[in-house]
Amino acid sequence: MPFGINVNISCKELKSLSRWALKGRWNQAILASVLSVFVINVPPIVLNMILGAEKWAYVSDVYSMLITAPLMLGLSMVYLNLFRKRSVSPSEIFYGFEFLMKAVVLQIFMACLIFFQTLCFLVPGIIATYRYSLAFFVLADDPRKRPMQCITESKFLMMGNKMQMFKLTLSFFGWYFLATIPMGLALTFFPEDNWLLFEIVILLTGLIPCFIEPYVQVSMAAFYEIANGNLRVKRTTPEYQSYDTAQNVDSSTEDSPEVEPHDPVSPETTPDPEPVDTPVIPEEEHRTGW
Repeated sequence: MPFGINVNISCKELKSLSRWALKGRWNQAILASVLSVFVINVPPIVLNMILGAEKWAYVSDVYSMLITAPLMLGLSMVYLNLFRKRSVSPSEIFYGFEFLMKAVVLQIFMACLIFFQTLCFLVPGIIATYRYSLAFFVLADDPRKRPMQCITESKFLMMGNKMQMFKLTLSFFGWYFLATIPMGLALTFFPEDNWLLFEIVILLTGLIPCFIEPYVQVSMAAFYEIANGNLRVKRTTPEYQSYDTAQNVDSSTEDSPEVEPHDPVSPETTPDPEPVDTPVIPEEEHRTGW
């Protein structure tokens, strides 16, 4: 299996691609994120009311494992399609349930690999987290692949790209910090005597990160597209002027989206893409370390 292509564009440019892909479609992306939060968190609250907290506690982990993994896969499908400028619907997050067992097995394998490497030391565990961070995108891109195949491909795609991915996720730290302040205040000052009202407040404050998650995940989708060769950079000037996808190259289109002056990139797309050969990357573009 070939190494991943070096993602040699800045975090600012990856975010610019994300904003371009989400332009006019923020509503679908945010609704998909909100819907996933409700599916994961509302049933436990309802079952708490019916069965009681102690009885439900034994079932909670099983429910989370069976629900979270396919939803993560469905969200990866949605974000990847958003970046590729395909029509999407928030309900498409449930497409992941068509591959329930693959998604669950993939999540378990990733958790085990990260856990065992964390036992060695904290740093190897963090590196492992980034090493396998694209596994769900690999499965979303081709659900026919086996879980271990997705993990292996993610490992190769991230060779030489882990530090860039770390910088990308770190660049969103401020947004996540601001988004968690309301939940922190609710946990600190809201009384827990009325557990139902407390759970509802926590659920509502937990929806705030849903407005950030599409921005983050579509940026990661752009990262994945560059790493696997579906997206390539054209350097026609000292600055990066435009991007072409390997399935989507037509620089003469008149409908290419415009980008604000402060954005250094201008993605191009066409309604009816024609397949072309994956771009040949010089040997020095491949990395075997960070």
